[in-house]
Amino acid sequence: MDALSDRNLLRTLKILAKSAHKSIVVITHNTENLAIFDKIIFLSKGRPTFAGTYEELLLEYKTSDPYMIRKYMDMNIADVYQELNASTRIYKI
Repeated sequence: MDALSDRNLLRTLKILAKSAHKSIVVITHNTENLAIFDKIIFLSKGRPTFAGTYEELLLEYKTSDPYMIRKYMDMNIADVYQELNASTRIYKI
């Protein structure tokens, strides 16, 4: 699916979910559309490595670039924190 269709589908799903007072779980590797979601959870080897809003995600990964977030998703979480010079906290839930 192209990026525009992906974004339009996600926006439509969000509108439908809000109008029906339901939650929708979306699994994606596309970081360009993360701002659409109310809550974001990253998993690594089945364990959560991040949970929060898009704004919290940007603060946690110290970037506003979706491509950098994707780069960090592909890295070992310990390496991400070492690269970011962040605290030793691994889970933010």
